[in-house]
Amino acid sequence: MTNSSSARPTVVRSRACVSVQSTICFLVIGILVIRDFGQLPLWPTDLWDHVNYGEFILNSGHIPETEPLLSLAADVPMVNTAWGSQVLFTLIAPKPTGNSTAQSADRTVREMPPTQADLLWKLTLLQLLHTVTVAAALAVISRVVLSRTGSGLVASVAAAAFLAMNRQQFLIIRPQTFGVVLYCVLILLIGRRRPPRISVAVLFGLWVNLHGSFATGLLLLFLTAAGHALDLILKTRSVTAWLTSRGVLNFLYLLAIGATACLLNPHGLWIGSEILDVGHHANISSMFEWSPLSLEMQQGRILAGLLLLLLVVRVLSPRRVRWRDFLPLLVMLLLTLWSARMINWLAPLMAVQLGFDLSTILKQHRLNGLGRFVHRRHIWMAANFCLVVCFATWTGSGQRLVTGRFPPEEQLLSSDTPLGLGRYLSSVPDPPSGRVFAPAEWAGYLMHCSPDLDCLVNLHVHVLPESIWQDYLDLLRGAPGISQVFDRYRFAMVILDRKRNGPLYEVVKDRPEYLPCYSDEQCLVFVRSQP
Repeated sequence: MTNSSSARPTVVRSRACVSVQSTICFLVIGILVIRDFGQLPLWPTDLWDHVNYGEFILNSGHIPETEPLLSLAADVPMVNTAWGSQVLFTLIAPKPTGNSTAQSADRTVREMPPTQADLLWKLTLLQLLHTVTVAAALAVISRVVLSRTGSGLVASVAAAAFLAMNRQQFLIIRPQTFGVVLYCVLILLIGRRRPPRISVAVLFGLWVNLHGSFATGLLLLFLTAAGHALDLILKTRSVTAWLTSRGVLNFLYLLAIGATACLLNPHGLWIGSEILDVGHHANISSMFEWSPLSLEMQQGRILAGLLLLLLVVRVLSPRRVRWRDFLPLLVMLLLTLWSARMINWLAPLMAVQLGFDLSTILKQHRLNGLGRFVHRRHIWMAANFCLVVCFATWTGSGQRLVTGRFPPEEQLLSSDTPLGLGRYLSSVPDPPSGRVFAPAEWAGYLMHCSPDLDCLVNLHVHVLPESIWQDYLDLLRGAPGISQVFDRYRFAMVILDRKRNGPLYEVVKDRPEYLPCYSDEQCLVFVRSQP
């Protein structure tokens, strides 16, 4: 009788408690994500470059082996690790249109031209896709903590910590976010007593065709196996103890299964060398988010604060430290200090460990869980469904379904997007033939609006020759000899950002062969009048 009664709370918590606690998680995650991402304008960097590559794949029917969009990099080999995400973005993204959409908020869908309604609808779908993807990553981490602790409060704290650390990375819609979701799913799978091998194979088979971050998943499996082996060595004081451990061997099997599944990609084994080369490419060193993490960065200060919190909670927690948990965390922390972008793979691990340790502290003080309120599972399922519906109505797509109106294009795209210039270029029947200088952050959007533009660079800097990227930086920064660099390319069109391209403007404005053809508060455009 004693054993039966003592086991009963565990059964209630594992089944009924998950329902009410999941409702708590739904509420917290919904508020966090919808507040930040429900109507977040789409950032112009990354997205439109990926849309352009996806457009090329769909039109040509094959994945390019060399750079297909930039003429000066036409012979550079290209291993496209994100082709699946690019195709998905392209299927959703709108086709360019020259129509103005400034008054769309005051007009219903029936009052709009079909092309304008289609553009706004697809922009809201891109916005919705990004919101759902971010929410999925937070939900999976919440599920990892909730399934272990049974506390919706602790799971919500873990999700909030994850979002705080990774918010800056989540602000940009790009294939990387799909990789973060799959990374979180991998954490969920390997946290089970018997991780399903088929699920791991399917996960890596999908991941390798969506984003190159699949390598961090393989690294996580290896570090987990190594940490498990180290735990056994320290416990048994035998260096060979791990050789007969089913746990260690199981993780090694999962690693082999994942690595084998990663071969199911159009590039085969070459994809591995591409992943290793990207991080060491000379052009990458000039990209801000690839630089070492420091306290000067906002995400660096947030990470430092949460590391301090994790340390305090770790000291107060009676939970035993396991190398299986600590080794992946330590290695990902070192990688993040080397490159700020690696915070994507550290943040979920830190959030999970914070949740586990916080739960043990709360259990000591009998503050963990709300099990006595968790009767009638179907009620909480209905509550979850209602929360999803309510949160969905706050997105751009939800506004369209509820009110019949779209937000204006100016609210759907970031203020850094050159909307006016994009409309101008898409309305020009014969854009100038020849090379175009444009800020790299704008190139993808402008090439989407006018596919015949031959921009000098875009943000896929790892496929650009180093000399070309360095010339671009010299033109951007006004380095000595800028006039000679400018003359070397004989640009047919020069697109200048008023805020950042002052040095280049000083070079162009006095050239009689360059005539202004468009200007607004954001940019200046000059066209070469002489061949």
